[in-house]
Amino acid sequence: LTLASQVPQGYEVWVYLREGVSPVLGEVLKRDFQRNLAIVKIDARNLQTTGFALDDSVQVGALVVLVSKSVEAGSLVTIVNQGSIRTKGKDVVRTNIFDKISLGGSPLLNLEGDVVGLSTFEPSGRLVAISSSVLRAFSGF
Repeated sequence: LTLASQVPQGYEVWVYLREGVSPVLGEVLKRDFQRNLAIVKIDARNLQTTGFALDDSVQVGALVVLVSKSVEAGSLVTIVNQGSIRTKGKDVVRTNIFDKISLGGSPLLNLEGDVVGLSTFEPSGRLVAISSSVLRAFSGF
């Protein structure tokens, strides 16, 4: 799952998995521009997976972690940022995390490693995530 804005129509989608490994070509299976969500499939085996956090377990004040990969100066780097949930709505989770807007589409995880949401950023750089319940409904899980 990622943001539809990260995988524009008409462009090849390349997915970087780890430093030193060539990116793999992705296929966009589903795209919803109104919700800004997309599902990208890659041909790879033995990848680590995670589940979605249940809505009841996502509480204001809970610690969360943003985990992202970014290509910077030609190298793949891992970026981690942590914070807490400031507010929670039906479809969004607002945090106290600030980071680069280019990290949008990265998972926001709870301390158990479950996906709390998919990161988007306000113009100020504050992370506001699309909630796991929206992601679950979109993906069919």
